[in-house]
Amino acid sequence: VGRVDVRAGELSHLLGSYLEKMMDYEGAGRAYERALAIFEALPEQAEAVATSLSTLGGLAAERGAYEEARGYYEQALTRRQTLTGAKSIETGTSWNNLGYLWQRWGRYEEAKRHYGQALAIFKAQFGLKHPHTINSMNNMGGVLLEMGAYDEAEAYLGGALRLYRNILGDEHVLTAVGWTNVGLWHLLGERYDEAEKLLLKARQIRLAVWGDKHVATAESMNNLGRLWGEMGRYEEAWGQLVPAVGVWMGVLGVGHAHTATGWNNLGVVLGRMGRWVEGERALGRALAVRERVFGVGHVKVAEVLVNWGDLRVAEGDETGGKGYYERAWGMVEGVLGEGHPLVRRIAAGLDGDVG
Repeated sequence: VGRVDVRAGELSHLLGSYLEKMMDYEGAGRAYERALAIFEALPEQAEAVATSLSTLGGLAAERGAYEEARGYYEQALTRRQTLTGAKSIETGTSWNNLGYLWQRWGRYEEAKRHYGQALAIFKAQFGLKHPHTINSMNNMGGVLLEMGAYDEAEAYLGGALRLYRNILGDEHVLTAVGWTNVGLWHLLGERYDEAEKLLLKARQIRLAVWGDKHVATAESMNNLGRLWGEMGRYEEAWGQLVPAVGVWMGVLGVGHAHTATGWNNLGVVLGRMGRWVEGERALGRALAVRERVFGVGHVKVAEVLVNWGDLRVAEGDETGGKGYYERAWGMVEGVLGEGHPLVRRIAAGLDGDVG
């Protein structure tokens, strides 16, 4: 404590990294801020300052503090462009980080643009068969998937998964990301058996590496709960979603976007189980968080409204359900393409054709 030299900054950064892995985000933030302060006091450590800013941005994004993350990431990008050049690996990493942030924030066009910048740099620097390039391909595929551009998404996601497997092996945690995204691509295409195989594989890897109390494992549990809910396996879905929400609430807090995703999926399953009151309560929690995080007119908010509309229709309240569909339509019109599943669901709801 009190030392201002390179070794002290490195030790503070290492402590932050350890605490982050232990999911002590508050402690990690203090350690990273200490490292940043030390490096800023040392003129020769300009790149270490950029790295500390980037690390703080990642931590803020994980906590759901997106404006704070944006500030750190943009500072890191500006510094790296000046220090290492517009086409450097470090600059590519900053573009990728900002793309990840925009995707988490639900601002898909901006995410796509930033991922494109990163991918171009990594391809030029490393070629295709490098983890940086593969990661960028996977990220680009993920945002295209969320935009409903499924053919484009499959090309990126399938290519990334093949490269992950060839270079890192089937059991690596990065390969688990590939299994997850291709599994979600199958889920959205209603190829449920294929989705199940891949999502189970991803959960197996994450359980082995991180255990059942980690946020990434909770993501895999949530994905399986969502899938099994679509397959009509409601008790199994419930068994995955409840602990996933519990992990996210405990680690990230009740107001985090991940927690809202869990409440949203849980609300859908509860509604399909005929537990209307509990389903509406869960969807209400998801809606409140998403409106605060993304804004009241965002497509992530529309998704919750559509689910709520489906629940109301299933209860026999078609008029109430239509009101939710109409609100959702105003949020997605002109934003998502006609073939996007959410758009199709809203159109079916407005036409009185909810399955």
